[in-house]
Amino acid sequence: MKIYVKFGLIIFVIVAISCGLLAYVNAKTYDLIMQNQIIAENEARALVLPNAFRFQKIVSDTIIYYEGYDASETLVGYALIANQNGYSGEIQIMVGVNLNLKINKVVILTQTETPGLGSNCKKPEFLNQFVNISLQDLILDKNGGKIISITGATITSRAIVKSIKEKLDLLLMVLNPQDINNFLELNLEIDLNEDRR
Repeated sequence: MKIYVKFGLIIFVIVAISCGLLAYVNAKTYDLIMQNQIIAENEARALVLPNAFRFQKIVSDTIIYYEGYDASETLVGYALIANQNGYSGEIQIMVGVNLNLKINKVVILTQTETPGLGSNCKKPEFLNQFVNISLQDLILDKNGGKIISITGATITSRAIVKSIKEKLDLLLMVLNPQDINNFLELNLEIDLNEDRR
């Protein structure tokens, strides 16, 4: 019986030390991780809105987004982060849109999708399909749209399209509150069409 107590105490001490070391490393690296994330997001905003010279963060009740201004302080578009769970985990996408809310460019920030399948969401062949797409046309091919799914990764493709669409819906409602009813009717019609397929 004493030997079990002894082994139990040894395991307890090892686990306690391991947890303490993990907490220490996490505390030391947290600031660096957050700084790297901010740098990555800043670089992604510059990629999706290359005409923007500076960005102004806007926080509303429903969405956080950035207004992009050129060197003459003229508003040129908006950038925001869309996120949705894919097949293996959360996918984060930086989306840049012009003043008409047509997509300028999208960049994958983070993803943990299956290598060789869902991870192909980072490839230009998939992402370039979003360029100049309007909100109404943001529909996957499997639902009658023009955006072709990644082979073998429909869940990933659907998650990306859905996340971008949801965030742009919210952006439109913030920018043009008078269009909410018309837009909700359009989305309801699109969702019904998707459910039929």
